[in-house]
Amino acid sequence: MLNELIQSKARVKLLSLFLTNTEKRFYSRELVKLTGEHYNAIWRELCHLERIGLLQSENKTNIKYYFVNKDFPLFEELKSVIIKVENNNHNNGHFVPLLNAGEKNENS
Repeated sequence: MLNELIQSKARVKLLSLFLTNTEKRFYSRELVKLTGEHYNAIWRELCHLERIGLLQSENKTNIKYYFVNKDFPLFEELKSVIIKVENNNHNNGHFVPLLNAGEKNENS
């Protein structure tokens, strides 16, 4: 359903990932692996989401980590939409598992 509202598959996957894992921090190559999208698409969307304020970033040991900005004005609304869409997909038999952030991310 979100794919019909938002044209960028990478953006939809990043929104789902960040808004269902609000305590985690991710680096760009990790996001490429988790989403299955090309690096350039992920990088472009990360830049956009950071520019509008939904994501924030910090550098640690030469790696830039991204995380959701819980103070973003539409944070709760976006999170609610993502959860509703994921639950709707599950309940209609079209369940696509939420992107699993894995247990390897020690920066959560």
